[in-house]
Amino acid sequence: MTTFVGDPLYRPFKKADGEGDLVKNPGNEARDFQWETYKKGALLWFEKDHATGAEYLKKSGESLQSGLILEGLGLLQISAGNRAAAHEAFQRARNFYHQNNDSIRTLIYEVCFLKETGKKTDALKLTRDGIKFYPKASAIAVLRALEAEMAPPLSPTK
Repeated sequence: MTTFVGDPLYRPFKKADGEGDLVKNPGNEARDFQWETYKKGALLWFEKDHATGAEYLKKSGESLQSGLILEGLGLLQISAGNRAAAHEAFQRARNFYHQNNDSIRTLIYEVCFLKETGKKTDALKLTRDGIKFYPKASAIAVLRALEAEMAPPLSPTK
């Protein structure tokens, strides 16, 4: 399995002991609770069925207003080939994130799978919208690189 820098599924359940408890970070109770909630939904996804896990994660993400949970749901849905549901989950996650780089990360996921499915025009539009909406974010460099990769070449002047 490949992981990327910033991938929220990389070591999300850091263990404090052999029992599988999360390490508690003083002052981060809300974030720890979001991870615990995501873990429960992911286990439902893998151990019961995708629909049950998705429903739990969607309801939890909405009620907790958690971009983290909805982003994780989007990644699970991409892995299952449900790109339309992933797109919706990433859009909802962006609404709940408060840091621009978190929002841009979900935008990058969407741009990449739009590109992969042959929707290059939609991917380019989403990229340019992100550049306009988050002009000062440090992760904007990734969106600019994606734009340069997808933008049609300029025609030579006569």
